[in-house]
Amino acid sequence: MKRVKFIGWLLSFVCLVGIISVMMYQDVTPVYSSLPLGDIHVVIDPGHGGMDAGASYQEVLEKDLSLSISLKLRDYLVLQGADVTLTREADYDLSKPSDTSVREKKRSDIYKRVKIVEDQAPDLVVSIHLNAIEESIWRGAQTFYYPTNVEGEKLAASIQASLIKRLKNTTREIQAIQGVYLLKQVTVPMALVEVGFLSNEKERALLLSEDYQEKVARSIFYGMVNYLSTKEK
Repeated sequence: MKRVKFIGWLLSFVCLVGIISVMMYQDVTPVYSSLPLGDIHVVIDPGHGGMDAGASYQEVLEKDLSLSISLKLRDYLVLQGADVTLTREADYDLSKPSDTSVREKKRSDIYKRVKIVEDQAPDLVVSIHLNAIEESIWRGAQTFYYPTNVEGEKLAASIQASLIKRLKNTTREIQAIQGVYLLKQVTVPMALVEVGFLSNEKERALLLSEDYQEKVARSIFYGMVNYLSTKEK
């Protein structure tokens, strides 16, 4: 009887090791019995939207891809118990009906995004964007933060480290920037992630792929989780 019990225990242990090994190899998101992010509130900001397409390459628009990746990131966070708010959940901007000019619409849109963050008072904020420039040689995801946001810098570093590790196609370092109004106004930890260049043919093809979008979202997710785990220590 003891031998039978021992064999049964041994088989269970081997199966558990096998499951963990597969998860580590495939870099999948584990589902815990008690959700690890159950007390965390996150705001995700999909860049642009509606009348503001953002960066573009022919028919490929930043506003569409930033939303798609943001929704995937939300799913990863919700799966682990986080309370997630998106500044937008479809293709629309946040301007007021009374706004008439493009300038007015963009101004009220960004003011509204700041208001959402202030009202939600989240633990952290991540804004998703894409790049496009004239020179097509440049590529690679990069994460930004506001210079005086100390925790934002730590969050950005954690996300960038995860992007480098998991995407294996960027060596860019985090960078402090002052010219982004949302980054400047938000006082909680915040990072802005430029997930790639639409102007680079190879990277554009990747960014249009659902599988790669999932990979980007998962990389950002792991960076956020790592930041939160470090912050708690």
